[in-house]
Amino acid sequence: THNNFVFVGGKIGFDKSNIFKLGRVSEGQLIWLYKNCKFVVSIGKEDLGLVPAEAASFGKPSLGLRGFGAEEVIIDGVSGVLCDMNLESVQEGILALEKNAFIKSEIISSISKFHLLRKFCICGLFQVSLAVTIITL
Repeated sequence: THNNFVFVGGKIGFDKSNIFKLGRVSEGQLIWLYKNCKFVVSIGKEDLGLVPAEAASFGKPSLGLRGFGAEEVIIDGVSGVLCDMNLESVQEGILALEKNAFIKSEIISSISKFHLLRKFCICGLFQVSLAVTIITL
């Protein structure tokens, strides 16, 4: 299948016909993107794993980096996929996200230990964490 990727926030150094660069978006736009995406790729070096937590609050799986905050939030194979910081590992992670049948209720319950964080994530208050996030539609 052919995915369209939506790049939210920050800068991306290449142009492809299936990548749409949005820059900073409103809370309403962000919520729409989370609700309508297939999965979220968050391969930034964030300490708290806020982007995967936001995605999980909408029942969407994420790809995140091992060794950073995403590792605290993503349960590999349940709420997303963890990868290493190299192109091959990221590509394999995206393929795994495309192939696996993630269960929305399991993704949402996987962040239940972050109940306070989940409350804020649902409101889209952590948009600043989307500096290197790609959402697939």
